[in-house]
Amino acid sequence: MGVVLLLVGLIVSRVGDNVAVFGLVLDAAHRPEPWAVALVYLAGMLPPALLAKWLGRQADRLDPRRTWLACLVVQAATFTLAGVVNDFPLRVLAVAVGATMGTLGGSVGFKLLNATAGEDRVSWVNGVATASNSLSNIIGPALGGLVYAVAGSTPLLLGDGLSFLVLAGIAVATTPPVPRPRRKGPGDPLVLTPLLRLLAPVMAAIILGVCLEGVAGIFYLREVLHGNDIAYGLLLACWPVGSLAGALLTGRRRFAAHRPLLLLLGGLTCALGILLAGAIPFAPAIAAAFVLGGLGNGTVSTTVRLLIHEQVPETQQGQAWARWSGVANACSLVAYFAGTPWGELPPQAIVIISGAFPTAVAVVGLILFARRRTPVLSTP
Repeated sequence: MGVVLLLVGLIVSRVGDNVAVFGLVLDAAHRPEPWAVALVYLAGMLPPALLAKWLGRQADRLDPRRTWLACLVVQAATFTLAGVVNDFPLRVLAVAVGATMGTLGGSVGFKLLNATAGEDRVSWVNGVATASNSLSNIIGPALGGLVYAVAGSTPLLLGDGLSFLVLAGIAVATTPPVPRPRRKGPGDPLVLTPLLRLLAPVMAAIILGVCLEGVAGIFYLREVLHGNDIAYGLLLACWPVGSLAGALLTGRRRFAAHRPLLLLLGGLTCALGILLAGAIPFAPAIAAAFVLGGLGNGTVSTTVRLLIHEQVPETQQGQAWARWSGVANACSLVAYFAGTPWGELPPQAIVIISGAFPTAVAVVGLILFARRRTPVLSTP
């Protein structure tokens, strides 16, 4: 029962995060500065990427339970203050602080969630945890848009602050004490084993490629849909629907022996979804491609969580989670900048490249994985 309550708390908190950022993006879109929207996203991704290594070390050094609660309280206070004080720069700063605390709190929360679940339910719990992200991506924009239209971003920020307090209360009631690591593990936790040394760079390259369409895709979809905002929102919702299914399917224990293969196939599926969406400028085809890409996205997200749990020693799991989050954020930032249609290259061409490049990387990764002679799964 405890782990179910904890998962409910995570869903509430993630929906709160989603609606708050959605509200701030809409605030930014109404400002005269053309870079305001980019600033909101930059605030949420750059500080965690730069501080990932240090945050990971703290996650493995400090008491997990107290650290998570402290992070949640700081996030609650930050977004409550941002809701009370209607100042755009302060609210952008709140996003940066919240994202940084989220990386640290997420790293220790990852360990606490697994400890609360117990080894028998780790696969299922991580699948549901990933699915909660997808669910929040479906609920968040719809709820955020409705509230914003009536009352602006202030109630969204205050609601986000409250959601962190809800999760903190549930965490106090449900999570068991987890001892601090007694020793520091050697080396970078993302490359401890031959398996991780193969998978980490391949997946980083796939993320870099897939995220190239992040900015160009907006222009491309609006062009295909002739500026229809409702159709645009419905198309975007297809991705988290697929991701929800991928996360829940991958969380089944029967796939435990095939996680590395699932990770690479998930990356390939995600890339193919982008490629097909760019190659066929027809709304129903794009919707189907987004469901396919989302399916791969959910598979990747769940499998990464489980591989870190299984392949990285407990003394370094917080560091591994923070480092991976930092790598993903850094790749996304580079891709968003590189994928912005600055010159003559049309948005559709950028979307096609965004699908073709990671498709090729995933195929190469599958070939390299097939040629490996070491065991599929190894314990460091």
